[in-house]
Amino acid sequence: MSGSFLGASVVGAASASLRVLVGLDRRGANDDAAKALEQLVRFSFGQVLDVQIEGRDFLGPKSDRPAVFVCNHQNILDILLLAHVFPRHCCIMAKDAFFYVPFMGQFLYLADNIFIDRANAKSAAKTMQFVAAEMKRKKVGIFMYPEGTRSYQSDNSLLPFKQGAFRLAIEGQVPIVPIVISTYHDVCNPSKRIFKGGKIRIKILPPIPTIGKTQADVSSLLNETRSLMLSTLQEISGPPSKLQIKSKL
Repeated sequence: MSGSFLGASVVGAASASLRVLVGLDRRGANDDAAKALEQLVRFSFGQVLDVQIEGRDFLGPKSDRPAVFVCNHQNILDILLLAHVFPRHCCIMAKDAFFYVPFMGQFLYLADNIFIDRANAKSAAKTMQFVAAEMKRKKVGIFMYPEGTRSYQSDNSLLPFKQGAFRLAIEGQVPIVPIVISTYHDVCNPSKRIFKGGKIRIKILPPIPTIGKTQADVSSLLNETRSLMLSTLQEISGPPSKLQIKSKL
């Protein structure tokens, strides 16, 4: 898995560097990296991973930007799966610690993705205001994990959502587009470091509009989105495990 992501990071960094030299939008390197990663995943795991996608039309064309895309986060396999559905003309909002990860940090920076210091509320708030304005000015989408960290869940559950994605969507008056990946503890088991493959379902839900909403509506928007994603997760996943996986991959 790490080899596939490393390869995609190198492709993305190279694409971003070339785009800078010829004067193109370097965020297009995210599309290039996603395509490269998807091909690497198909080549490396195509015989064991059966990825089924529903609702791809809700990702929309480039002309549908800006939008905020949110997805549940289970473990490292998510990154490989998202290569199949990563929205075009979209950038990633990542915690600033990723800036220092070899290759990935360089790629994220060169492709003009956004780093946020979640430990500094004042800094994070300013970043959100800047991003909301940037989204509308450049008509770009933003991808975020509202759980904020990997859940490692095996019982078809979600961690509590953080407010950032929903504050951002309301600030920019842009829709939220939920993406749900089915529970896959039986496919990739981090407690035993086992990857045996199997079927994984990804479902993209219809956009949730925010036009007319204010920051006073953040909690209700968050709860609506989380409720939809949780019911979808339970719908597309197999029976929950009685043993919740805690250890990390």
